[in-house]
Amino acid sequence: MNDIEFIFEIEDEAGSFEVPMYFSAHDWFDDDSGDIPEVYYTDTGFDQHQKTIIHDLIGQVGTEHDGGLLSAMQKAADWWESHNA
Repeated sequence: MNDIEFIFEIEDEAGSFEVPMYFSAHDWFDDDSGDIPEVYYTDTGFDQHQKTIIHDLIGQVGTEHDGGLLSAMQKAADWWESHNA
């Protein structure tokens, strides 16, 4: 299986910025552990403040403090599945 790629928009006090992210389709669909797959991004082009925000959100994925990241992953997985089934 391939990676599921998506763009996640993050808002902070300075405005918003988009982060290309990805996670394993195999880990999402075929892993029965119930764990949320690791989320990755390429940190090129982000300043240290933005990287800190991104890492904080990734570290909190699946909690009420993830800024909607898990929801965005679910939407990306649904889209991926509908186009690759």
